[in-house]
Amino acid sequence: NLANLPGVYVPKYYAPVYNEENELVGMEHDERVPAKITRQWVKDIDAYPHTSAIVTSGTEFEDMYIVEVARGCGRHCRFCMAGYCFRKPRPRALENILADIANRPERTKKVGLMGAAVSDHPQIKELTAELVRQGVSFSVASLRADTLDEQMTRALAASGQRTMTVAPEAGSKRMRESINKGITEEHVYNAMELAAAAGMKNIKLYYMIGLPGEEDVDIEEMIAMIKRIRTKMDEAGNKGELVISVNGFVPKPFTPYQWAPLCNPSSLKRRFKMLNDGLKKEKRIKLITESLKETVVQAVLARGDRQIGEALLKAHTSGDPLKYVLKQQGVNIEDYACRELEVGQPLPWTHLDMGFTEQYLASELEKSKIGKFTPMCFDNCKRCGVCK
Repeated sequence: NLANLPGVYVPKYYAPVYNEENELVGMEHDERVPAKITRQWVKDIDAYPHTSAIVTSGTEFEDMYIVEVARGCGRHCRFCMAGYCFRKPRPRALENILADIANRPERTKKVGLMGAAVSDHPQIKELTAELVRQGVSFSVASLRADTLDEQMTRALAASGQRTMTVAPEAGSKRMRESINKGITEEHVYNAMELAAAAGMKNIKLYYMIGLPGEEDVDIEEMIAMIKRIRTKMDEAGNKGELVISVNGFVPKPFTPYQWAPLCNPSSLKRRFKMLNDGLKKEKRIKLITESLKETVVQAVLARGDRQIGEALLKAHTSGDPLKYVLKQQGVNIEDYACRELEVGQPLPWTHLDMGFTEQYLASELEKSKIGKFTPMCFDNCKRCGVCK
């Protein structure tokens, strides 16, 4: 009975089919259940508000009251699974957010504003200004450099934030256009200047390397961009720390890059070395990079099928590394992570319907190759199919 409820997935009624090469060729389902499981989503999140009071001692968000201010993101960044799987963007009403905050447990002194794109909330300025007026300390889950202004940065600084964090994601204009990020280098400069003027001297930037279509020249441009930012900080008399966090790109299901391979680990290693060599002599630049081994494992888990699930269970029960268990099953972990999939071939998640078509994702993949911009979600939009 559960399997026939809309949105409920009972895996045992869906069996993968493999060919002689152990490649997935389809998914058979019990005739008593639907062929596809359709995502269910709340159109009015004010009817089902989500808050969480973290009162456990010693935790990351100890004594924080987390309130969801919006759900979904309409920016169409082509690498972002959350952006595709939680459409459409739905902000909560300002008065309801403030009411939740006013009624939070007394112990939770600080408020965390949560959402995939908090700074896209249509009344984010009013919300942060009111929290400052009330003397409520707050932090935000995410900020876009192109949405920041003086009022917003001053509100963040007044709340105790000392580091401005933004995510250019890619170091070259070409790659930012390819992933549909919609942020320019000038946006980052503006955010940096606003933050410094408000008293936030430290800057943290998030980047990815190994994006589809990336070349060495894009890494060189990333290095040059980072150096320019540090120079602008120094010229402005800002001696704060510039932290650069760089991860390898991992292709995710339900995105235009779901068919793309993980960049070859040897190429990733070489490009990480390019970054390190290009920045190691720079003062007050701190480079943080992710383990390549973890990147490979992430890529396997992100696009893995039932066989990967079985290997995970065996690795857990035996205590053996996942790489070893997969090798025993005849699977090379790096080859699996670096597979390039074909548009139209059966995928482990094809029977899960997020509301948009494969054709839509494929068209976004083609746009990525030529750097064609996809505008934000808007009312009555019918492009992807989620809001039909």
